[in-house]
Amino acid sequence: MNKKDIKLVFFDNVQSYLKSNPPQSPHDLRYIQSNIDNTHSSILSTLTSTQDILLLEYVRILFSLEYRHQYLSYNYMDFSRRIGELWQSFITIPFIYYSPNELIIPPDFNTVLQQIQSQFDSINTQPQLKPLFNTILSFLNKDSINLSLDLHYKIQNTTYNVDFKNSFNSNEKGNTQRLIQVGSIYSYLSTPTNPIKCVALVRSSANNNYLNKLSNSGYWLVYTGSQTYDYIKVHTQFDIKDFITNNIDWKQDLSKDFYNHLYNQNLLKYLDW
Repeated sequence: MNKKDIKLVFFDNVQSYLKSNPPQSPHDLRYIQSNIDNTHSSILSTLTSTQDILLLEYVRILFSLEYRHQYLSYNYMDFSRRIGELWQSFITIPFIYYSPNELIIPPDFNTVLQQIQSQFDSINTQPQLKPLFNTILSFLNKDSINLSLDLHYKIQNTTYNVDFKNSFNSNEKGNTQRLIQVGSIYSYLSTPTNPIKCVALVRSSANNNYLNKLSNSGYWLVYTGSQTYDYIKVHTQFDIKDFITNNIDWKQDLSKDFYNHLYNQNLLKYLDW
């Protein structure tokens, strides 16, 4: 299917559903988005190629943005956050549909603690150290340490834990600290025969102190701008940058009213994929 065909099918499905199941309020954005997602799912089941699935995802993004704008115009904060979410869902697709990649579930931190305790017990020859060790572990806020990132996959014996970022802003201090902590735990779990890597894929090529801190931590491989797309091509055998160049045309595919709004609000920079 080409982009035009997918857009027509998508539009017909959305309009038909809204006509037969009208929202309780014309401003019920959650209901409308749910309808868009359901339409996406029904068409997705008929597609097989990564190319077509990415086209469908792009059309879903267009509809999501347009319907939101019809009822509530985007401001800077909402639009930058939403584009980050949509960009992530878009570039995750080649990983999901590349068969050599095995998608995996990240470990629970409590399981990691049990592993640490077992290793300590196996080498500890001084029983009096056990209470001290347990006291140190008790200082950890186990519930606040979440090892889940945006994507976890395995190629042969190597595990990759990926965090996607639309951009790395100047307010990323807390997130950077968390990522370094998570990276240090995965570094501990990594072995020569089963290496574990943490990878940050950032759409923007802009740099700042927090991104440098993450890169220099020794726990993360950081890719920005075109490097991100090069990484995706290597790990999925799909040239997503070429797909973007040949298929994504915001000016052509968004309504004139919405595009002008983004231009006037200086928001088009977030569509520079």
